[in-house]
Amino acid sequence: MRRAVYWQAAAAICGLLAGLHRIVSVDYWSHLAFGRAFLAARTVHIGEPFLWRLQGGEVATTEWPFQILLYLLQRSLSHTGVCVAVALCGAATGWLLSRPLGRWSEVGRRGLGLVYVVALLALAHDRFVPRPEAVVYPIAAALFLLLAAWHRRPARRSVVAMGLLFLLWVPLHVTWTIGLCLVALSVAVEPHVAFWRGQLSTGRGRLFLTVVAATLAAAVPGVWRFVADVATGLAGGGRMGHISEMLPVWNFPEVAYPYAAFVAASLVLAWGGRPGRGRRLLFVAACSLLGVVVVRNVPLAMVAMAPFALEGLDAASWSAVAGRYGGGMAAAAAVVVALLVGWAVGDRELPWGVGVVGQGVPRKAARFVVEHHLEPVVYNDFDTGGYLNWAWGGDPPTFQDGRALGGAAFVQDCDRILRGVDTERALARYGVRTVLTSTLFRSSGRLLPLVGVLLTSPAWRLVAADDALVFVRPPVPPGVRPLPPAAGWRRVALDGEAKAVRGHAPHAAYTAAAAWAMAGEVQRAEAWMARARAVHPELYGAYAPLFGGG
Repeated sequence: MRRAVYWQAAAAICGLLAGLHRIVSVDYWSHLAFGRAFLAARTVHIGEPFLWRLQGGEVATTEWPFQILLYLLQRSLSHTGVCVAVALCGAATGWLLSRPLGRWSEVGRRGLGLVYVVALLALAHDRFVPRPEAVVYPIAAALFLLLAAWHRRPARRSVVAMGLLFLLWVPLHVTWTIGLCLVALSVAVEPHVAFWRGQLSTGRGRLFLTVVAATLAAAVPGVWRFVADVATGLAGGGRMGHISEMLPVWNFPEVAYPYAAFVAASLVLAWGGRPGRGRRLLFVAACSLLGVVVVRNVPLAMVAMAPFALEGLDAASWSAVAGRYGGGMAAAAAVVVALLVGWAVGDRELPWGVGVVGQGVPRKAARFVVEHHLEPVVYNDFDTGGYLNWAWGGDPPTFQDGRALGGAAFVQDCDRILRGVDTERALARYGVRTVLTSTLFRSSGRLLPLVGVLLTSPAWRLVAADDALVFVRPPVPPGVRPLPPAAGWRRVALDGEAKAVRGHAPHAAYTAAAAWAMAGEVQRAEAWMARARAVHPELYGAYAPLFGGG
């Protein structure tokens, strides 16, 4: 058993390495801003502090413990401390999920279990970011380990421990409702009736049953509200339908294929021995469906199914295989673990290290708007809203942020503005006098149609193009110098180049080429078009007319 600690330490180190990234999350800034607002007000019951249409209205405070702790951590240890804290969540998740390795003596079986755990950490590495889910994953790992242990040997203390973990989970993130439903499913499939009946024989046991029943009854309204909110948000153009991470996993092949492989491996391991096989297979299947329907649930689904898949490794058949091929399995495991960690660390979209990635953070643009007292209403795109919450603190108000609040009609109007559909009429409807916008779609690297509309419209003047674009309606305010459209196209081109170098944005190089052409730098445009065509030839047809191609 003492040697098992080394295997857990190896998993923890892999989790630490896979979870140590520089910060690129646009939601990070909103969480910081809320933490600051709660502390300033000395209460979490505050009116909406940021959004233009909702200021003063009721604000949801479901994540306040995380937001306050995040702000205090950033204030005391800077962004570096936040990055390290998130990485420690990855380490804790790896340490906990690798605990079953201690039940086996064969090095080959431990090696196989370690590969499985590290594969989970590698596949989920992009979700270990400064968001509440990062703290949820180790809590969920501990919870489902306890659930698997309860199935092996039902005990009252396991139920109490699970209840305490839910007490931590509930104020952190609404996904506690998913966790509760998964626990209920597992218990319903294999309820261990004798255990529950046995509680009726003592006064302490009857008290225990009463507390469990009361807790479940209190949780039901929360689960129902969660289901209703998700159904409303996804149906008929609701706010969640505009959030990419709420889409099904098949919209993201780079996630779908590795996830499918992980689920297949989980089912193979869960087959294990005959006792509990049906429960394990059904639970893994239910968890896998959770990740299929909503891509953001993929890491939670993997964490939930992992203890049950590893439980299958207890089977005698795995012991025989590990005993016969143990040395080779251990050597292969070491190689695979190294490759998995290297893949996670080498993700260019989520650079390894500490601190904040400056690209996409409109520090100068936000300061420009405030220093020159540009006229409200100030429109901002979806991705810049989080940082503006932090930089402006509601003065001036943010037009929209990652929460996609304001009603379905407003969210749809924001989407139409961004996509250049009847943009001028929509901006006028909301009385917009100033626009602060990023230049590209974050995932694809395509030009935001809004940018093309504003750079070519006589109704707007470009006044800043440092780290984002700022436009105003004429006349230009005193002390502000208008910029030629070419300056805006250069900003677009530079953003496209940076995103193309980081990879995973197939349109970025084409966007850079087109923007350089619009800026009048033909040679640079042709060079980037050649590069784009070499890497993503399938997209050339959409851009060829800009360069006289067929």
